[in-house]
Amino acid sequence: MTGLSRAMAEKPARRGLSPFPEVMDLQRSLDRLFGGGYITGGESTTSAWQPSVDIFENDSDIVIKVELPEVNRDDVQVNLDDRTLTIRGERKLEFEDKREGYHRIERSYGQFARSFTVPPNINREGLKASYKDGILRVTLPKAEEAKPRQITVE
Repeated sequence: MTGLSRAMAEKPARRGLSPFPEVMDLQRSLDRLFGGGYITGGESTTSAWQPSVDIFENDSDIVIKVELPEVNRDDVQVNLDDRTLTIRGERKLEFEDKREGYHRIERSYGQFARSFTVPPNINREGLKASYKDGILRVTLPKAEEAKPRQITVE
């Protein structure tokens, strides 16, 4: 969340409505435009909402962590096609028929899709995905030739 959206999110809203809905919509659009995920030149697909993603790397793996609160494990798909890793799913709204009882709905619901271009030096057979406490963790192991090696100086 950027400083502007964080400051706006912290301001109290009157009567359950955002005090600046147009600005918030613009900020979300800019976040989606510039905040698309990447490993090497990643893309973000258009959808109702975009879950937050952390990508980091160590000596043996590239790891993608995706925040998916209240998303059922069975509603998530991870696919690796050529050099594109795609994560799809859906967060369903509970009690859709009783929306009139809500005072505020700020969280996004519906389908999502995130796509990332992965480097060619990935061990495709070692790809792993795990899901715990609303966090999807996708581990892309590096091929042996891509791992750093210690070279002794003689």
